[in-house]
Amino acid sequence: MTAEQNIIIAQTFLQRLANPSSAPSVVELFAEDLLWNIPGNEAAYPWIGQQHGKDSVTRFISESGKRLQRTLFEIHDILANERRAMIYGGIAAIDLVTEKSMATPFIIVLDISEGLITSFLMMENGVAVSEASEGAK
Repeated sequence: MTAEQNIIIAQTFLQRLANPSSAPSVVELFAEDLLWNIPGNEAAYPWIGQQHGKDSVTRFISESGKRLQRTLFEIHDILANERRAMIYGGIAAIDLVTEKSMATPFIIVLDISEGLITSFLMMENGVAVSEASEGAK
């Protein structure tokens, strides 16, 4: 894949992710043997941690949609080479259970092979995310 093709895959991922009802169209961008990884407190949310397979994407879309109300999602830059794309941005949300808010910059690293995302790594402020998930307001 070229860097330009990988930027298009990253942009497509973001566009599809913006529509909560388009989970199947997001999932089709990923390889069957996907490695999903959002390092952090795995007790905070079910999509955090290292997981395998396309079910990880479905779980992320479904569970985050039920638990979080996004108040900000912005992309600052997308960088790519022949093997991967990196998305740099910021997100803020309110946890609908605890009513606590969180804000964090993030970097998503997408490893891409033969037009499919084979690895998803999201790095964010794990402390802010974990604190938002804990206890009632």
